[in-house]
Amino acid sequence: MIWKILTVCSEASAMAFKACILILLFLAALLHTGHAGGDPGPCSLEDIRVSSALTGRLVLNVPEHSVTVENACKCPQRGVVMFCNLGEVKAVISDTTKLRLLNREQGQCLINSGWPIFNGKPITFTYASKTPLEFTLENASPECRA
Repeated sequence: MIWKILTVCSEASAMAFKACILILLFLAALLHTGHAGGDPGPCSLEDIRVSSALTGRLVLNVPEHSVTVENACKCPQRGVVMFCNLGEVKAVISDTTKLRLLNREQGQCLINSGWPIFNGKPITFTYASKTPLEFTLENASPECRA
């Protein structure tokens, strides 16, 4: 496919040649990240693991919970979105760069501001709530390098 594009590009006008080069750069980036053809690489949603525990502290007389999000895949995973149900619970979140509500009606939260979560470098955040929140993974995008 790339060879066909190169052949067409070599016969194109100067303006079309620039467009061809941009398309080729885009395709090269897709191949480099392992996302060409919809291939997410060796990672799956099951590689994102979430654990939760009480810290023993109180925030405004409400129990504090600690949550750890780990990536067990060798490839970094970005854009981690979870169902977090913050809309139904009065929760105090201490660090909104690590857990941010995206959509109250759908209960979606973005983890780590969408930045990659690397294997061996878990993201930990705390929140205060009378009842523990359920965190269910909805999306993650692997960034595998060739």
